[in-house]
Amino acid sequence: MRLKALVFAAMLFTAVPALAQEAPQPGTACSAGEIHRTQHIGGPENPGTGYSLVCNGTNWKLVTEWNTATAQSLFQVDNDTGACNSDKLGRMRYDDALDTWQYCDGTNWVDLIPASGGNTPLPFSFTDLSDQSAETLVSSEIVPISGISASVQVTITGSGTPEFRICNNFDCSTVDHTWGTTAQNIDNGQFLQMRLTTASTKNTTRNAVVTVGTAVASWRVTVADRRLVFVTSTTYTGGAIDGVSGADDLCQTRADAAGLTGSFKAWISDGTTANNPSSRFTQAGGPYELTTGTVVANNWADLTDGTLDSAINYNENGVSASGNNVWTNTGTGGAYVTTTNDCTNWTSTSGTNGGGGTSSGTGSSWTNQTTYACTSSNRLYCFAQNSGGSGATTDADNEGSFTKCQVKNAASATYPTCPSGYTRIHTYAMGRTYSGLSSANGLMPDNTTDGSWFYTSGTESTVACAVCEKD
Repeated sequence: MRLKALVFAAMLFTAVPALAQEAPQPGTACSAGEIHRTQHIGGPENPGTGYSLVCNGTNWKLVTEWNTATAQSLFQVDNDTGACNSDKLGRMRYDDALDTWQYCDGTNWVDLIPASGGNTPLPFSFTDLSDQSAETLVSSEIVPISGISASVQVTITGSGTPEFRICNNFDCSTVDHTWGTTAQNIDNGQFLQMRLTTASTKNTTRNAVVTVGTAVASWRVTVADRRLVFVTSTTYTGGAIDGVSGADDLCQTRADAAGLTGSFKAWISDGTTANNPSSRFTQAGGPYELTTGTVVANNWADLTDGTLDSAINYNENGVSASGNNVWTNTGTGGAYVTTTNDCTNWTSTSGTNGGGGTSSGTGSSWTNQTTYACTSSNRLYCFAQNSGGSGATTDADNEGSFTKCQVKNAASATYPTCPSGYTRIHTYAMGRTYSGLSSANGLMPDNTTDGSWFYTSGTESTVACAVCEKD
């Protein structure tokens, strides 16, 4: 900025002075062919008042005036963001937004630097948007159009019913042409904005293309991908969670163990605003889904409106976990319920109580049902903080797949069936056998030294798994 000002000032004040008898004065007529030309009048050889003039195509206008003896000047650089008026006639400024020098003609700020020519504006662009809510009308930023010497046409095409509008100022508080798709003319120094309606499906992009004269700019808007949510397969006493950060760590541990990618945090509060989920969470524009692919909420606003689309009743392994108690001390809006029902910040079993919900609830009971003794063993709700989280086995179009396993008391495997809306695409049996397990026990780690599964001479149990893909 300062370099531009210095370079321009050097050019301005080193211009070859015109001959005295030919020197124009402010208001003297000039021709259209001299538009944007500047002249320097006065100086050491002509003591007294000096001028810098610019031709607006009709008359020579005063840009600066100074006393050549004292070097006092009215030269203005990048310090006038107000409107041009008669008191500022001849004042000059640098406009950051338009990247051009301008002078005040008594009514409007006029570009001093010649236009780039014809119907090709200076480069402009729109910032692509991601992680947006589905079926939502969103708008681009407002961009200046400069560098054209005459009005040019604006047209728009694309998906999502894109529209544009033309404004007279940077915040569109004064609109020249309201939202629409019909071709309109735009003038140098006006502003342009686009909008469109996002797609109805996650991870889908819609694109708008606007043409201004001969220049073309595109704008891409993408609906957020899913964010996974689950209730933990393991339970924790209220005093052994080790605070909100400890709960986050427990969620991450369960997600990692299940092969779920991304960062996970616990839906839990300790009575301080900074530790509320509404403060800690990255609030999604796209859907929250169970590991089975079932939608819990369409976005953060839907998640916190008091009612879930589906209960959070599956754990990180895709196994049903309905009707379990869950530690939260959190209301439906994502803020703490009380400053006391948090088992002394989730660090002490001697704490009063801990607030919680139930994994079968879809109303307020999912998160704020009752209180439990801090010695109780309850589960946690875990939420992905980034889009597109998936397990170790996922379907190609990222529409939701999971692995379902069960234990059968038989030497040969009986493979589990997939729920409605899913197709079993792969099956396998794990290792040799488990012993003494039932389907309700879930999977247990191998703690033998030879790498084999648990085995006794009693009843044998085989772990059988199926990979289910959403139809």
